[in-house]
Amino acid sequence: MNNMWYNEQYSNIRRIVARNGPEGSMDDRNENLREELKSLLAEIGGVDSFTTAQAMTVMQKLAEIFASMGLSEGEPGNFLTVYREIFHLEFFNLPDFNAGKYILTPNHVSEFDGPLFGVLHPNMLVMAKKEWTDDPRLNASLGRYFKSVGVDRKDRMSGAVGIKKCIKHIRNYENSAATIFVQQTIADINNIEPGDIASGAFLVHIGTGAAVLPVFCEQVSLDYPTRIVFGDPMDTAGPKQFGEDWLEAELRMQKSLADPPARKPVLNEKHSIPISQRAY
Repeated sequence: MNNMWYNEQYSNIRRIVARNGPEGSMDDRNENLREELKSLLAEIGGVDSFTTAQAMTVMQKLAEIFASMGLSEGEPGNFLTVYREIFHLEFFNLPDFNAGKYILTPNHVSEFDGPLFGVLHPNMLVMAKKEWTDDPRLNASLGRYFKSVGVDRKDRMSGAVGIKKCIKHIRNYENSAATIFVQQTIADINNIEPGDIASGAFLVHIGTGAAVLPVFCEQVSLDYPTRIVFGDPMDTAGPKQFGEDWLEAELRMQKSLADPPARKPVLNEKHSIPISQRAY
């Protein structure tokens, strides 16, 4: 990786995050495109369940917003700028990623989560759902901004391959990070149990020494601020204890958003069922 490119992108990302919330700089055309995106998401049925075709349509709408804002595609910082404007992003306790290697373990409440965390670091690897990474157009579209490895949560071998690729990625680069959705599926953290949580992030930590950071993210919204809280590095006794420790950290960060309290995610029927009771 080109060090000059990395440093430029990292500085740009830090500058964007430091501003917190939208600047209100979107002109009438941008606002119209934002409303079109809002209508598209309403037609799809929300932000928590896209088919690959729907995800591609959403990416095309985001590309229109890119163009209307005069931003070039393919740069993580520019993708983050668009996200920050349309979803009113606010960040709390964001670490200095240049101070070490990190494994981000956010809660998962939206199909926008993967791209959001994928562009918070210029050298990020995201464990994403295999349906998306197997789709050539969607994979190429998202691949301009971050690396990904496809995982089928119903296939243990798929998960094992993903963990190995995360370890290799973090080991091979001086400045690197990985995002692992340890819930393995979209769900409200208030409706899951420690046993629902996969311990793969702990295994990546053992294999790399990278710090495991729990992250609490409100479900993205076009109407309200979307607040993202980074926790302290986890210190867990082992893989069997990981789920309990992670969930405890998530609930603590959720509670820290007190004015106003953290928004409850709006989930479809499938994602409202407790993970242990799902037949898929």
